[in-house]
Order: sequence, then structure tokens, then C-alpha cells
Amino acid sequence: MLDWNPALYRRYEDERTRPAQELLARVPLTEAARVVDLGCGPGNSTELLVNRFPKAQSSGPTTPKPCWSARASGCRRRASS
Repeated sequence: MLDWNPALYRRYEDERTRPAQELLARVPLTEAARVVDLGCGPGNSTELLVNRFPKAQSSGPTTPKPCWSARASGCRRRASS
């Protein structure tokens, strides 16, 4: 298996983010205490969660490369992995 490549993953960022946006739009909550992105990738879905629920404790990936990529893209600002 090839190594995970965040640049290649981001090439299709809009297509990969759209399902998370659509699902999140269906969540009726206005606030959350904690949000977890189980499939963070480069952090785009985690960013959606952090922006939607700014007061929530958030966490993203625990696997090294996606986690580094999410932090590098600025997702670390509120997310703790």
C-alpha cells in the first residue's frame, strides 16, 4: 500500500468535504459539548465541526500522518488529537 499523501488527498478536497457538509447540515443541534471526527484526513471535516460547534471540546485523528497534516493546515487551533 502506498503511503498516505495529504497533497493528493487535498486535490479532491471539495468532493471529499461535501458529504461531511451535507451530513452536518442535517444535524439539528445548535450546541455540542464534544465533537469527534473519526476520519479526519487532512482536517477539513474537523474544521467544519469546530466552526459549527465552537464551544465544544473537539478531537480528530490519532494516526500520525493525517494528524500532522490536520495540524499543519491550521485545524489544531481548537482540536486536540
